[in-house]
Parts: sequence; C-alpha cells; structure tokens
Amino acid sequence: MEKPAIALFFRKLMSRTNLPCSGQSMAPGLIHTPMFDSFPEKVVTSLSESVPNPSRLGYADEIAHLAQFIVENNYINGETIRADGAIRLQPR
Repeated sequence: MEKPAIALFFRKLMSRTNLPCSGQSMAPGLIHTPMFDSFPEKVVTSLSESVPNPSRLGYADEIAHLAQFIVENNYINGETIRADGAIRLQPR
C-alpha cells in the first residue's frame, strides 16, 4: 500500500469504531534491518545515498522511539507521521 492509502485506511477504520484510540500511524522509510545484512555492500550504499537527509538508512530504534512518542502523547490525533529521511519514491 502507498503511504496515503495507509493513512486513509486508518482514518476510515478509526471513524467506524468506538475505540479510545486517536488513529496514529507511522510511515517509515528505508530502515536498516537484518535483511539488509544479506545485500551486497554496493546495494546498501546505493540505497543509503538515495535518502536525502540524512543520507543513510534509518535505524530500528528511531522507529521505536517514534512509536513510544505516539503512545505517550495523547494530543496527536489522526496523523500519519513520516520517518523516512525525506525520501520520496517516484510513482511507477
């Protein structure tokens, strides 16, 4: 799913429920996971350089910190928070 589609899905889902949840979602970019360790270094370097700012893959703990922030902050409502280093994938 594209990021806007995910956001729309969550907004519609939350509008149909009576759950005490404000419907946040995260949209992570390229995150270094163990899967990347199996890629050739050239591939990892190329992917890292494609991220505008900072020019590297994200770290799992950065996404974990974002998740913790969302859970602890009840003033955010119905947002999709991007943690993607400003990378914008081109449409196919």
